[in-house]
Amino acid sequence: MISLMLRSIIFKVVKSAFNNKSVHTVFATSTHQTQEHTLNPIISVDGKISKATILIVDDNPNNVQLLKAVMTMRGFDVLVAKNGLHALETVQNDLPDLILLDIMMPEMDGFEACRKLKENHETSHIPIIFLTAKSHIDDIMKGFELGAVDYITKPFSSNELVARVEIHLKLKLSQETVIKQRNELREMVQILCHDLSNPLGAVISSFELAEYDPEYLNQNKSLILSYVRRQYEIIGLVRELRAVAEDKTVFNLIPVDVTIAVQESIETLEYQLVRKNISVELSLEENISVLAERVSLINSVLNNLLTNAIKFSYPDSAISISSRKINNVVQITITDNGMGIPQELKEKIYAIDRRNTRFGTMGEKGTGFGLPLVKKFVTEYGGNIEISSKDEVSHPQDHGTCIIMSLIAAV
Repeated sequence: MISLMLRSIIFKVVKSAFNNKSVHTVFATSTHQTQEHTLNPIISVDGKISKATILIVDDNPNNVQLLKAVMTMRGFDVLVAKNGLHALETVQNDLPDLILLDIMMPEMDGFEACRKLKENHETSHIPIIFLTAKSHIDDIMKGFELGAVDYITKPFSSNELVARVEIHLKLKLSQETVIKQRNELREMVQILCHDLSNPLGAVISSFELAEYDPEYLNQNKSLILSYVRRQYEIIGLVRELRAVAEDKTVFNLIPVDVTIAVQESIETLEYQLVRKNISVELSLEENISVLAERVSLINSVLNNLLTNAIKFSYPDSAISISSRKINNVVQITITDNGMGIPQELKEKIYAIDRRNTRFGTMGEKGTGFGLPLVKKFVTEYGGNIEISSKDEVSHPQDHGTCIIMSLIAAV
């Protein structure tokens, strides 16, 4: 039901009498609101919306005073802007959960402000209700074409306005839930399809090598068995992630030896390194451990970062991995001299979006989900990740990517 609501635009025009005038109220669920985004929290208590932030945009002080009183009395936080231009400046510092937008204003009217808000990825998800004296059907339709979700003419009923605001905040909360669930599903698919393929690929590569050297399997039984065990561990990780999502629990973080984790990752991806004749230069401090969840650190974090380094490096090149402990923080750095990341991709590198993926130097495909998942896990560990990169188009003589992952050192 909700997904249908997200995909379609539903219009309903309700006419009711108010002071012998016609009040037009139109509902719309707009596809503008289906994008991934970070929102201010809306707290739902017993089915009621509270602590949401409402931005009132109106050049009439009397209207602003009345609207602010109505919204504040209901328990909403309120921001005020005197025109469309001021509204655009306001949302740069404080993202509201809903906007009440007048149309006829100086400097920038409501239509233009709505258009600019919907063009901006950071604000396109915010529901906009036009609140104005303009009641011609062409004006109403223009508002919806620009992305508004509702339209109420002045004068208005305070109770009706509050009801409309709460309806759209509840719809927004439902849409956030759907987006969150969709992203969690994508993460599960990423782990199963991408992270599981690495140890599986290592097993396949081992059997291919055995065709040329029949003794290879006997000589490397323990190594091949470790690849198979990692597949079971990854499946277990998916189950744990589901439990974390459903029970709202947290990962059980344990000390993980950095050198062992890096070596396991390199072993798993050895067949990819051999395929492109890429060497790995290690500079790892001995006897340092980090607090992390072991299976995800190796198979989802390190494997994803190293896979990307291999994917975007040229054949016959080198990748360097180093680690060092600074007070209570361990820094793990992975550096390559590959294609680099273009600026337009750097700006949305952690967004879960298939459009972020690129082909590697030998045509390798990707999903676009790897780095968002890395970021999520590193955050769960209490760490952070920094990415600096120079793409080969802008820096033909000095290109490549450097990733620094900072994790809490285990005592």
